[in-house]
Amino acid sequence: FPSHDNDSGGKTGITYSTNVIKQERMGRYVMFDLKIVFTNKGSSTGALLISGLEHVSDINAITNINVAIEHAASAPTQPYAEVQPGTTTIKIYDDRSITGVRTELTDSAFSNNSIIRMSERYSI
Repeated sequence: FPSHDNDSGGKTGITYSTNVIKQERMGRYVMFDLKIVFTNKGSSTGALLISGLEHVSDINAITNINVAIEHAASAPTQPYAEVQPGTTTIKIYDDRSITGVRTELTDSAFSNNSIIRMSERYSI
């Protein structure tokens, strides 16, 4: 199961009722489906990291993932995620293409009952 923290490693008070990730390796790729239902987003601050993918991603590949976020504290314009190259972690961003600014979603974007869903494949 993945864990959730911020860039500085904070996990204070984070709890969830559902934390499901299904992963299947197919050659040089891993397919995954992820669902996280928070019951408490915690008190740590900073960008949300989802860690615990079973396989380290290809150092030369960036995988963009469509993300569905329900019950967000502040609605992102176009949320997406990336499996970080050479890691087992995922970061979630908001692509504000109108302004051209990409921002990491932080604790302030989520509420105590937020739901995060994503499904994609990444290179290993």
